[in-house]
Amino acid sequence: MDKTPLSQRTTCRRRVCFDSFQIAFATATERDHSCGQGGPPARWASAIQVAAVSGFMHRQGKTPMPTLTINGRSLSVDAANDTPLLWAIREQLQMTGTKFGCGAGLCGACTVHVNGEAVRSCQTMVGDVAGKKITTIEGLSTKGDHPLQKAWVAEQVPQCGYCQSGQIMQAASLLAKNPNPTKEEVVAHMDGNLCRCMTYSRIQKAIMRAASEMRTASATSSERRPT
Repeated sequence: MDKTPLSQRTTCRRRVCFDSFQIAFATATERDHSCGQGGPPARWASAIQVAAVSGFMHRQGKTPMPTLTINGRSLSVDAANDTPLLWAIREQLQMTGTKFGCGAGLCGACTVHVNGEAVRSCQTMVGDVAGKKITTIEGLSTKGDHPLQKAWVAEQVPQCGYCQSGQIMQAASLLAKNPNPTKEEVVAHMDGNLCRCMTYSRIQKAIMRAASEMRTASATSSERRPT
């Protein structure tokens, strides 16, 4: 029976357990955690090592702390320039709406916007986005009432929900450029975002619904505008 205190076990499940700088030199399977839960999945190892080395370097005063503009705020992060943006967002800034999925830029769960473009934050380095406008799911709308978010609810898209923030951010980048996409254009644009629950048809319907509502709102706004 696991005698680890519940509070420690819960914390370990929710975030990566960084024990010391030596994490950078240990493998995910060999390292023992102070919480007794063992190492994280091996696929996390390289990204964890980067984050650990980065934090150590800053604690030693080796490099300046980069400043990122995220959701309209200027925020300093304790991370080196070659740290994945995902780690800065989740571990440093505690914006956990952006998810870790594959760590290889193949699933889309970590999608954010950089200057309006959808990017995979697990493959985007902190140093490459300094001075650029970064938007996460938390910044897409202040009250969670973006047309896409409302359409997601209306079409009952989520099941487990894990990939949905990345799906919404990917879709938002499409509608920002193409307010009237065809179904084929939606499918092509969303091709790199994976859903283990296979809700692809609902995702497509939600995007088309949001696009329609956004066009209607835009037309109504134009009609009310004085000539």
